[in-house]
Amino acid sequence: MSARNGTRHQEAFDLVVVGGGVAGLTAALCAAAEGEVLVLTKGPLLSSNSQLAQGGIAAAVADDDSAALHAEDTLRTGRGLCRESAVAVLTGEAPARIRDLVELGVEFDEGLGLEGGHSRRRVVHAGGAATGDRVARVLAKRVLAHRRIRVSEGESMLALWHADERCVGVITDRRAVAGRATLVATGGAAALWQRTTNPPGALGEGMAAAYRAGAALADLEFVQFHPTTLVDSSLLLSEALRGEGALLLDAHGERFTDELAPRDVVAREIAARGTALLDLRAIDRARFPALMGSLADEGYDPAETPIPVAPAAHYSVGGILTDLDGRTGLASLYAAG
Repeated sequence: MSARNGTRHQEAFDLVVVGGGVAGLTAALCAAAEGEVLVLTKGPLLSSNSQLAQGGIAAAVADDDSAALHAEDTLRTGRGLCRESAVAVLTGEAPARIRDLVELGVEFDEGLGLEGGHSRRRVVHAGGAATGDRVARVLAKRVLAHRRIRVSEGESMLALWHADERCVGVITDRRAVAGRATLVATGGAAALWQRTTNPPGALGEGMAAAYRAGAALADLEFVQFHPTTLVDSSLLLSEALRGEGALLLDAHGERFTDELAPRDVVAREIAARGTALLDLRAIDRARFPALMGSLADEGYDPAETPIPVAPAAHYSVGGILTDLDGRTGLASLYAAG
C-alpha cells in the first residue's frame, strides 16, 4: 500500500516484525538491543507453525560431526538444487544458534536424534517431540518481558506500507505502523492444502503482501510433504520416531522403504500405496510423552497396533527472495523463517 493512500493513526518503531514464530521472536530479541520493536501476530502469540514443530534442530554439535559433514549431507539430499552459500551459512552457524537458545533458557534433551538424510546423529530435541513448543515458549517469555519490545496479538497485516521504492512500515486492520525496517516472518502457505500439518492461518499472506509491494518471490513450486501424518488428522508423527526405530509397513504388514531416506522419497513411497502403517511398538514411548498422549486422544494405542499415516503438506520451501542477510529487493524490507 502506498503512503499516498492514507494512514489512519500512526506509530513508529525501529523494527516492525510481522509474525510470532521462532524467526520473528528471535529477530525481535536481537533488534531490541538497538531500538524499539513491535511484533504483530494475527493470532495468539503461541499459535504459529514453530509452536507445532516436533522433530528438532539439526546442528553439528557432536564430537564425531562437523559443519562440513552437515553441509555434505544437505547438498546430497538436495540433489543439486541447494544454494551452496546458503547451506554453508546454515550448517556453519547452527552450533552457535543452539548455544544461543541454551543461554536463553531452552532445556534440550540428552543425546542427539537421527533423521532422514543425515549421516550422523545431529538433531537436538527438547521434550521428545515437543521441540518447537519448548523453544517458542522460551522466546515468547523473553520477548514479552523485554522493555523495548511491544507485542500486539490478533492484529493482521493488510499490506506493506511503501513509498519511493522503500518499505516504511505496515498497514494493519487497526492502524498504520511506521518502521525504519520491517521483517516479514509469517511462515509458509501449506494450510492451502486439504491435508496439512499447518495451522489454519498459514496461507502465504506475508508472501503475497511482499509481492504486491514489489519484492520478488522464488521457488514457490517447492513444497515439502511430511510423510507420516495421522490419517484424517493434522497430527504429525515426528521423523524422530523413525530415527529411533519406528518402521513403515504396507497393508500386508511388510516393510517397504528406508524410513530414514529423505522426506520426498518416503512421502512418494507412501503416496504410491495410498496410506501406510507406522509401527511404534518398539519405541520407548516415555521419550515422546506429548506425542503419545495426542495419539491416545485420537483413539490409538501405539503399544498395540501400527498407526495409519499418509503424507501432508508441511513446509513451504520457497518464499520471499532474500540475500544471506535477509534483505529483499525492496529497501528496508527483510524476510526470515
